[in-house]
Amino acid sequence: SVAGYAFRYGGFLTLYAAAGIDYKPAIPVNIALTAGPVMSLYKGNTEVGAGVNLFWSYFLSKNIAVGPGISFRKLSKTDALWSGTIRASYAF
Repeated sequence: SVAGYAFRYGGFLTLYAAAGIDYKPAIPVNIALTAGPVMSLYKGNTEVGAGVNLFWSYFLSKNIAVGPGISFRKLSKTDALWSGTIRASYAF
């Protein structure tokens, strides 16, 4: 329970389209900044808003990179959401 009320997480889906820039200050390092619209679905309700992502990647090999990031989401009916990430990626 949360604050004395029953709580059940019903699943949360976020879809977003983002455009941005990639910057490579050195050969194994990549910095990406993206922004765009966000749509979230929760228990049949839809909200729209905006999102921004800032990711840093270090290439371990020609195709594999790892690194941290930070994301910001603001939807129309909710408080802003900040989240930290650690991700791995594969470049084709």
